[in-house]
Amino acid sequence: MAENDKSYQQLKEELEEIQYQLEEARDTIDAIRSGEIDALVINGDDGHQIYTLKSADQTYRIFIEQMTQGAITIDENGKILYSNSQFALLINQPLEKVIGQSFYNYIAKDNLPVCIELIDSAWENILTKGELKLASSLHDIPVLLSLKTLDLDEGISLSIILTDLTEQKNNQQLLEEKNRQLQEAEQVARRLNVNLEETVKLRTLDLEQVITAKVKITEDLYESEQRLSKILGTMAEGVWIVDINNELVYANNMAKQLLGVSEDLQNPGKYNNPKWDRLKLDGTLLKPEENPIYLAMQTGKPIFDYEIAIQVPGKELLYIAVNAVSIYDENEKLSGGLGTFIDVTQRRKAI
Repeated sequence: MAENDKSYQQLKEELEEIQYQLEEARDTIDAIRSGEIDALVINGDDGHQIYTLKSADQTYRIFIEQMTQGAITIDENGKILYSNSQFALLINQPLEKVIGQSFYNYIAKDNLPVCIELIDSAWENILTKGELKLASSLHDIPVLLSLKTLDLDEGISLSIILTDLTEQKNNQQLLEEKNRQLQEAEQVARRLNVNLEETVKLRTLDLEQVITAKVKITEDLYESEQRLSKILGTMAEGVWIVDINNELVYANNMAKQLLGVSEDLQNPGKYNNPKWDRLKLDGTLLKPEENPIYLAMQTGKPIFDYEIAIQVPGKELLYIAVNAVSIYDENEKLSGGLGTFIDVTQRRKAI
């Protein structure tokens, strides 16, 4: 009887041990399925060996985490299902507080209608892009949104890539401010010309006074031109001026450096330039009538932030953003065109 009781007790203990091992095996399998385990340690004939578990999408996860753009996925209610670290950095929030929140919470209030319209379009399987502002705890951030639906195992979600446009907007404002200053300088020069003509007319009866006035005004004009030349020469933007025949008559230091132009020592006022090509952003040749300065002279309207590519012989392809205006003489007759540009090669490569 004692042996039977002992055997029963042993069987009971063995059954409990088997149930424990079974439960442990189930937990291990569930952990492998859910991705909670990175490696397994197996005890074999040669001792303990480590086997790593690497999913097929690990490379893509690393890539997305190291992107300079923000990347998220949302469901149909706008809830954030996934976010990379860059998006959390954009809105100045800890990553763990972003997941599960509504994407709309991070949109500037006056941009909500635009955001909703973009997302509605994207849910209709339309590759959608648009600009709006994120509401960060520091300040609103302008971003470019690229939206596309994703058909995943767990269902359809919407992926959103967010590119920070802060630097681009700042450069655009700087370019507009420099263009405004350049227009003011042109107006000053034109006023000086008008003053010169009026002074000459008033002094025609007295030759000595006329000569004295001309010398004084010429000196003032020369000093103004020298000041303007120094301003243009030290600007970080390229500046070039063409005549009515679209021939280059002036290029500042930055324009010479970026475009490889130089003054013709044999012909003062003329410039030598290599035969560089103007290209559209898609790589095709830019027609002469599509040149931003030509457009400004033909239409009489200023051109802002017109991006083209320049292929200078022996140099890397250069992308520039151009502002252009027409130049008129004292009789309001078209006399040429003026263009300013900045190097946007790095910005273009980042897009």
